[in-house]
Amino acid sequence: MELFESIGLKADPFTTSPNPDLFFPAKEHKQCLEGLELAIRMRRGLSVVRGGIGTGKTTISRKLIQNFASEEDVKFDFYPVLDPKFESELVLLQHLVDLFGIEEEAGPSVIECRNQIEHHLINAGVEEGRVLVLVIDEGQNLKGEFLDVFRTLLNFETDEFKLLQLVIFGQPEMTSIIHEYPNFEDRITFNFELGPLDYESAEGIIKHRLTERGGGDKEYFTDEALRAIHNQTQGYPRKINKLCHQLLLNMMSEKE
Repeated sequence: MELFESIGLKADPFTTSPNPDLFFPAKEHKQCLEGLELAIRMRRGLSVVRGGIGTGKTTISRKLIQNFASEEDVKFDFYPVLDPKFESELVLLQHLVDLFGIEEEAGPSVIECRNQIEHHLINAGVEEGRVLVLVIDEGQNLKGEFLDVFRTLLNFETDEFKLLQLVIFGQPEMTSIIHEYPNFEDRITFNFELGPLDYESAEGIIKHRLTERGGGDKEYFTDEALRAIHNQTQGYPRKINKLCHQLLLNMMSEKE
């Protein structure tokens, strides 16, 4: 954007949209991403990532999908569900039938939809060698009984691997919902909780984003300013982006 050229940048480094190209491998985020990738590659089934508002969950999910996009030996198909508010088990299963691109129309009953999904998973995962990954955002909005639905789908497997890979991102309150369904909780193979960033990671994110948007070696924020940004935002990535964006706007105003 020409707007940012006045301060030596090609575009806004601190957009709050979850752009995977601006992902910075902060220690926690890198650990989370690598754990998810390993669980998916090993086809272990269920992964759960919890974190408060603005801790970077959606950015990690987008980066996860991007990292698998260039795979050549095995095809990984990702199916995102951005807000899992479904009226009933049947509506959820019918949505999955459509989401997976199953050719026949979704059945009118739970059993028929479940059979359609099972046949599709077997065909895709065994006969075609594809890995199907269902990624659910805002997992705290899932009705508890739907966890049993997913538990049933996770039972579809060969002797060596799960036919469906399920990754759920949600806020911390999702934990209490999961605890109520021990048979589902017992199937979690990767469980991670994201928190706010320490100073070094916050500094890394800020400098990385500025560099990616053409800032080069220019110093936009002094060490003292970086400390103040971390303190004011408490290390939450979304708050860091919003504050830094406003500070850049202030710089542009001073240029005029």
